[in-house]
Amino acid sequence: MDAKLAQLQTIGQKDKAQGYSSLIAEALAQQDPTSVARDVHTVLEIALTEEHVGSVVKRQVLGELVTSLGNGSIKDSTCKRQVIEDALTLAQNDPVS
Repeated sequence: MDAKLAQLQTIGQKDKAQGYSSLIAEALAQQDPTSVARDVHTVLEIALTEEHVGSVVKRQVLGELVTSLGNGSIKDSTCKRQVIEDALTLAQNDPVS
């Protein structure tokens, strides 16, 4: 996961949204709820707090996460709640969000 996140830092803004969205989809596809919450948090932390990620990309990443959660990608309610709380906390820390 860390290598993929580092790789996303070097690509253009136009491709970052798709890259982060695919990492979120990959994290959500895991079976272990602890791993899901941890990996989604890691992706969101980079996508929403780093300066190299533009505000348009941030909104797209959050939108993709919301869509995935709405489609029932996380069955475990505790894990789902953790992911939502993390996303809200990270988004609130960004003045642009």
